[in-house]
Amino acid sequence: MTRTTLQAEAAMPLSNFDADLTDGTTTGQDIGPAIVDAVRYAQANGSATLIIPPGDWELRTNVDVDLDTDENGNEVTCHFKIVGQGPTVSKIVSKVWRFPAQDRIRIDVSKRNSTLEISDLGFLAQGSGMNDGTYLLRSRSTRRGGQMHRTAVIRNVYVGGYDDFYGLSQDGEYFANLFDLSCHNRPLVENVVVASGNHENVFETGADNTGDWSDDSELWTIVNGIVLDGAYAPEVNQCVISRAKYPIICRGNIPQNETSPISFTYDPNDTGGQPEIGVFTNNRFPTCIIGIVWHRDGAEPGFSARANFIDFRDYGVYVKGAAMGEILLNNFVQKTVDEEDYVNRANPKDIYLDHVIGMFIEDNYFQGPNPARLEPEGSSADPLRIAIDMHNDDPSSYATTDVIVGRNYVANAAILQYYCRKMADTGELYYKDPVVAGAATIGGLLQEGAAAVKHTPYL
Repeated sequence: MTRTTLQAEAAMPLSNFDADLTDGTTTGQDIGPAIVDAVRYAQANGSATLIIPPGDWELRTNVDVDLDTDENGNEVTCHFKIVGQGPTVSKIVSKVWRFPAQDRIRIDVSKRNSTLEISDLGFLAQGSGMNDGTYLLRSRSTRRGGQMHRTAVIRNVYVGGYDDFYGLSQDGEYFANLFDLSCHNRPLVENVVVASGNHENVFETGADNTGDWSDDSELWTIVNGIVLDGAYAPEVNQCVISRAKYPIICRGNIPQNETSPISFTYDPNDTGGQPEIGVFTNNRFPTCIIGIVWHRDGAEPGFSARANFIDFRDYGVYVKGAAMGEILLNNFVQKTVDEEDYVNRANPKDIYLDHVIGMFIEDNYFQGPNPARLEPEGSSADPLRIAIDMHNDDPSSYATTDVIVGRNYVANAAILQYYCRKMADTGELYYKDPVVAGAATIGGLLQEGAAAVKHTPYL
């Protein structure tokens, strides 16, 4: 029989690898060794599907294996799945304060020979305390040419706190970072729901810090949601990630040092490569700092963000390095608290473009008024917000040009400082006037460069 990508013939429950793992309600279990044994079976037999039965299954030890290297150090190829019977039925529980400096599950595909799939599972955190840079699940690969098969899939997954899931409390239990699929080939993440405790979508200042949007606020239960650094053709579809600083990060190579997803240095020894052809569709990111980060060296095809809801502080979609992309049908809401808390902040931007050649932007909704500013100021306007910002930070090496801004929709002119800002050293911009509800004008277009700016019709 010929095996296809992510298709495994042998399906076995946990008890096949540990006879004591028969009851998902028994305390003191540890499914970590059984997961490792299932990987070894897949390596020896070419494939395996590990079935997680209904119940709560505790992961007490960390899993750290490489699908492409067996226990004797030999290079192998296998197809491995971990499959539950539903994200709220089969649940893996982890006390995240145990081994805080290690990933909960690490299953690498170091040679891009093998494939990994995680599906129909729930992951519940007990407590908090994971170190920066550690993940619920990390699976890294190496960019290799000439391969078209998909090497990683995460689908139909629920992530949340244990007490929150069972209605015991609502905050204080979470995984600090979720999924790292860096350098995989065509990784797919879909229908992942991340619960956020008490406040999914934060509007107002409150005594419980729900209005504190500063970097160190307790508002942020998650730092990094889905990391796809160096991935080729990543897809993220129909996911809900709440109260994460950075729900999606897709950058070139693996950052060596970083202060944020848009301020880092590359690891000079890393061979991860640059991301290409990223597609992000129908996702919901309520309460984040930057919704989608696409940051690579040089402009390559392509980038697509469609039908996403992004409720952000600094950037909705940040794109640096793309050719022939599209930003369509997205709903942007920008929220801050009063200016006294952010006196030195930069202009928040719904769409930021830099080193971009050919981007089509249309049918997006720039929503307002900003609910966080209704009280106590009574103002619906953010005096700094820019809907579309066009930059070229390194004109000697790169270009930003051929940006087409079609018909978009603005809730009210008062929510923006500028609808579209074109900075110096950028190339051609073609645009139509937006549709504005409640106002006849939109604050105009700021021009700081000599390049052509053309109005309807586009050409």
